[in-house]
Amino acid sequence: MAMLSKDLISSYIRHVGLSALIGLLVGLAIVVFFNLYSELWDLFVIITRMYSYAVVFIPVVGFTLAYSIVKTIAKTKTTGCGTHVLLEVYRYEDGVLPEKDTVSKTLASAMSIGLGGSARLEGPSLL
Repeated sequence: MAMLSKDLISSYIRHVGLSALIGLLVGLAIVVFFNLYSELWDLFVIITRMYSYAVVFIPVVGFTLAYSIVKTIAKTKTTGCGTHVLLEVYRYEDGVLPEKDTVSKTLASAMSIGLGGSARLEGPSLL
């Protein structure tokens, strides 16, 4: 009985440690994503203040860059990022999302949102 409780305690400590590590890594990833988005948004604001007509063209550049990133790097070549991707992966792929998809689609989202695209940060933060 003592051996079982030591195993349970060891397993519990391991799970708590892994959970804390995963939480730390996810938090850091979201901070990096948010900083990238913020820098791109600041660039967008500076350019559009200098050239008001750029508000039409810069989002197109952002979408084009985002599309190129997904088509070049991602394993799953569909665009879009967020909750629907996670739901599809959970339902049809046993919850496994390739690392290339996570990185490329998050980077593409930061590019499109940061350069004036009409979206929010929740979907990419989930990835």
